[in-house]
Amino acid sequence: MMAQFEIDRALMAGRAYQTNRDQSANWFPVPAGWTEFSHVPNTAYPTTGGFEASAFQKGSEIVISYTGTNLSDLSGDMAANLGLSGKKKVSGTIVWRGDVN
Repeated sequence: MMAQFEIDRALMAGRAYQTNRDQSANWFPVPAGWTEFSHVPNTAYPTTGGFEASAFQKGSEIVISYTGTNLSDLSGDMAANLGLSGKKKVSGTIVWRGDVN
């Protein structure tokens, strides 16, 4: 059986994929007790090359979730998957536990 934190991390990983999903039907929910406080790209931090990430906080814990494969960059993804570029296409979460002040 999965621990609640593993389920929460899976939801946060899915939530990072926002720019290529319809908000009304396909955005993953923010897990209960967590707050999404940042998402990139945004107007202050536009990105190129398909990078996308969300940051979540619950008390003193912060999770940064980032996307991997992006359908808008299939040629770049294929090159990375075949080892033909220096890019690495992975998605996942980074967990920070400690003082956030």
